[in-house]
Amino acid sequence: MNNFDSTIVSLTILWIFLPIIIISILPKSYIDFARIIAFFGSVQHLILWISVLIGFDFSELNYQNQCYINWLIPSQIAEFSFGVDGFSLSLILLTTIIMPICIYASINIIKNVKEFLISLLLIEFFLIFSFYTTNVLFFFIFFESVLIPMFIMIGFWGARDRKIKAAYYFFFYTLFGSLFMLFGILYLSNLIGSLNYDILLNQQFSMQTHLLLFILFFYSICNKNSNVSISYLITRSTCWSTNNRFGYFSESIVKIR
Repeated sequence: MNNFDSTIVSLTILWIFLPIIIISILPKSYIDFARIIAFFGSVQHLILWISVLIGFDFSELNYQNQCYINWLIPSQIAEFSFGVDGFSLSLILLTTIIMPICIYASINIIKNVKEFLISLLLIEFFLIFSFYTTNVLFFFIFFESVLIPMFIMIGFWGARDRKIKAAYYFFFYTLFGSLFMLFGILYLSNLIGSLNYDILLNQQFSMQTHLLLFILFFYSICNKNSNVSISYLITRSTCWSTNNRFGYFSESIVKIR
């Protein structure tokens, strides 16, 4: 399916970076207006992906709403390819539902509000595109990019004394586990010459290759969920003194990852 309609990609980028630009240039005295802009942009994403859900064909097994952008990076390994199936669409909808709630739940945050809202919008952008891309390499890049705004949020807006320690634990521990996934991705690119999901699904691998890839990807995923003490530190560090409800957001991101 070669559908070059990039409407969804364009609107997703628009409703992330347009609010970010507006919030960035707003004076600090317009905090309430900045919250409205961020909330409006996040709701627009929810409306966009609900419209995708309405038009989604549940009897179709292949990816839908596909888009290929080959002119940006002319390479099969680093091809900008997008598409959704039922599983990725459900994760995108979950993200777009959670984000407006998070923006509303952070209404009592009064310290560096503009930077806080921008971090939230960037997290939404990275999560949506990590679930929307059909290229394994860009899935890894977008998914791990969530670490950057999360590290900043835990370190700057955490209310506990251990917030800096928890931020470093979260960043380096998760990044260390992700290296195994990166090794698996590089091995696939060297073996196949492409990292597109559709191409990979049609490949026949030997038992040794299956086992190696399973160990690399399985360890990377398990590494993100195995250490209870680190998850506890992150949760405790993000229980805001001004708004305890928002602490659940960081825990939700940890669980999604």
